[in-house]
Amino acid sequence: MGARTLLPLPSGNLAAIPAMLLIAMSRATMTSAGVCGNNMATYYVQPDWLAQRAIHPKDETIRVAIEQLIERYDIKNRNILSLGSGFAYEERHLVELGKNRMTAIDNNKDIEPILRKAPTGEMIYIIGDARKKLPGSFDVLYVSSLLPDEVRRHQIASNPSWLDRKAKHGFGIDPDQWPIWRGPFHRIIMRHVRALNRGGLLIVQSYAYSLDPHFHKHYLSALRLQLRLHRMVLLEIHSFVQ
Repeated sequence: MGARTLLPLPSGNLAAIPAMLLIAMSRATMTSAGVCGNNMATYYVQPDWLAQRAIHPKDETIRVAIEQLIERYDIKNRNILSLGSGFAYEERHLVELGKNRMTAIDNNKDIEPILRKAPTGEMIYIIGDARKKLPGSFDVLYVSSLLPDEVRRHQIASNPSWLDRKAKHGFGIDPDQWPIWRGPFHRIIMRHVRALNRGGLLIVQSYAYSLDPHFHKHYLSALRLQLRLHRMVLLEIHSFVQ
């Protein structure tokens, strides 16, 4: 899904937002799990194999941020699913620093030739469609700037549908405001939430198109509602600037 940068956790919440980090916890036992589709290719690779092929200029920043996440939420020896993993810049540190078991998935077939040459390792990397359900359950669902999620949020906020515009007019809502009836996260993310174990974590980073909840007055309410419908509870939101 392209290069990503995870910044260190800030000391304050809900500042001006070029990026946002959300953490929520599952209150339900895993209810559904599917099987990999026939068009998915699975590789077992060393965690740093992809990242070493294209060094990220802010790798140390990423490492520090991931280390903070691991310590803050005790993400150690956990089963993690990452959507839209790209070159696994963040995922490698989750494995190496937390001794976690990682399943990463991305539909970028340009990565596949690199994976074919990889020495066998403990990280599972799947080339395929993240809309497909995966077997088993997970303790953490990690999402960092998933492209369909970012595009959808941008479209709802900046180019709302005719139905949203009509509903906002009918309810007397500012047309520039986020519609409370729209869950902020893409259904791809929420589908995989169902595979989280009870007490599992959903960690979502958005930096391509984040919204300022100071301006979008209904955004946090829409977020809490979407999470509640999936038996999740919001733990924290961090927003930060460079």
